[in-house]
Amino acid sequence: MPVLQGVTGISSMDVAQTAGRYAFLYVWRRVWFGTVTAVAGVQAIRYLWNSFQFYRNRRQHRIFGEEAAAARHAVLELLEADGEWTEEDLALLKLDVTQLLEKLRSREITSVQAVRAYLRMALECSAERNINCVSQPVLGALEHAARCDALLEAGQEPGLLHGLPVSLKDNFDIGSMRSHWGVASQCSGAEANVDCLIVQVLKSHGAVPFVKTNIPQTMLSFECSHPVYGMTLNPLDPQRGPGGSSGGEAALMAMGGSLLGMGTDIAGSTRIPAAFCGIVGYKPTMGRISGRGVGTALRGITGVGRTAGMQARDVAGCRLLMEALCCPLMWRLDQSIAPVPFSARRCTLERTLRIGYYAHDGYFTATPAYRRAVDVARQALQARGHEMVPFTPPRVPHAMSLYYSIVGADGGRALCTALENDVLDVSVEYLVKLASRPSWIQRITRPVAALLWPTSGMALCKVYPRRVDQLWALLAERQAYIQEFITEWEHLKLDAVICPSHAMGPPPLGKCASMTCSFSYTMLFNLLDFPAGVVPVSKVETVDELALRDTAQSTSWDQLMAEYSKGSTGLPVAVQCASLPWQDETCLYLMQELETAIAAVPTSPKDD
Repeated sequence: MPVLQGVTGISSMDVAQTAGRYAFLYVWRRVWFGTVTAVAGVQAIRYLWNSFQFYRNRRQHRIFGEEAAAARHAVLELLEADGEWTEEDLALLKLDVTQLLEKLRSREITSVQAVRAYLRMALECSAERNINCVSQPVLGALEHAARCDALLEAGQEPGLLHGLPVSLKDNFDIGSMRSHWGVASQCSGAEANVDCLIVQVLKSHGAVPFVKTNIPQTMLSFECSHPVYGMTLNPLDPQRGPGGSSGGEAALMAMGGSLLGMGTDIAGSTRIPAAFCGIVGYKPTMGRISGRGVGTALRGITGVGRTAGMQARDVAGCRLLMEALCCPLMWRLDQSIAPVPFSARRCTLERTLRIGYYAHDGYFTATPAYRRAVDVARQALQARGHEMVPFTPPRVPHAMSLYYSIVGADGGRALCTALENDVLDVSVEYLVKLASRPSWIQRITRPVAALLWPTSGMALCKVYPRRVDQLWALLAERQAYIQEFITEWEHLKLDAVICPSHAMGPPPLGKCASMTCSFSYTMLFNLLDFPAGVVPVSKVETVDELALRDTAQSTSWDQLMAEYSKGSTGLPVAVQCASLPWQDETCLYLMQELETAIAAVPTSPKDD
């Protein structure tokens, strides 16, 4: 070695160090290459597994959709085999709920006749007019109707809803049927063993569930589009949607395919479709009707008034359903429901109300048609002797912030978990992208969105994971806001309020996701847990479209609203009524008064 050092000038230490460096580099490269290969392999396996699950889920959606379509087609063929529509059937379909119930109880019409007529009309409207509102027919409906007729013939006292056909939103469990809100696991999952509690109570009163209706995937959108059943159209304008998430119910009822229907409501899901389709929708106080057996994507959520709701052609239908559901059987089957009897007398007892009204909530400006509708309702109610008082709802932007914060307190994880590797419908793509953002992107976008888009960026700012103590603080803020709202209410000595049912009419198909902030008018009463309902009072007039075109459009949302409202002349416009918690009878009385008052208003030619 000394010879080598003398010849080359390289010492043994240098050789050792060089060999060590090469050995280290060799090992490091092997480790690095092995790690990269392992990570790439894991990612490749994960990608292949996710792809497999995605295609398996898509196949399950397709198979279940084909089965549901075959069932609809088979039932419709069976009904059409009876021949053409008879005059008796067509006359039956024109009866209101009170008239039909009277004829059913007197046995002038049988329950089988009524259910058969409505089942055929529902399936024909959905298929032949391509409205696509029916998801599944209830296969045992006619047999159940026959049992109702047999009990009446045997001398049994008819139930409150004897023989009445009732349609149901698809997430209501019915024994031996699948409830489906757009998740692949439900396609291959087990059928429901028993009816949901609401269906049990309805059947105990003699009602006959006959169809289930379409909903958006996850029921967190007012775009009624489903990966299995497809897109439901608005029968009043097929280029627009019927609203959501109870959109199938509203579309079916608007076409005359149902008389009474049940839905759900977490931000306006019953009231918005009713407003868009020109029918009546109602959301009761949470705790008066059980939600046991009714599916939801946000299981266990608290802090917002999520409840079952109802739709009908008139206020009498909603009142009848409330009377039937608020009963001892409901309280016995679900003891978490308050045993508060429903007083039908208070819904009809004539009295003068002190009613607050507002046309702008301070957050999202409603279109001229919806502001005019409030004025029409105000004048009509005033003409019936009610006292009308201007009312300003306190801090609605704060209420919207609370709503998004509470609903999005898990950062959207429940939604992403339910839809992992699943087929995403257009109605929920925006929500999934919002919930799937990495935490570091959320931290960057929240302050930017709050600064640039204080209204439209609310979801970006408020939907992120929170700690338990932060959620508790939000719930405490909500309670404080409710008290603030009630204090203002009591200061004016109000019995109820009226306001727009929505900021605008139904947007064109596929555009609802870009107008998520327009539901502030309905969302408010879910946050407050006030009973609320909508009643159609007018139609969009040409003058409304002209006024909207001439209105200064200061934000991108104003521009979108103006663009989406083009060509809406003739579509229905509804007004929302609300009252204090547990005062459902007062709210329904106001809705009945408004319906009666509007019926007495002469219709101008431009409304036709």
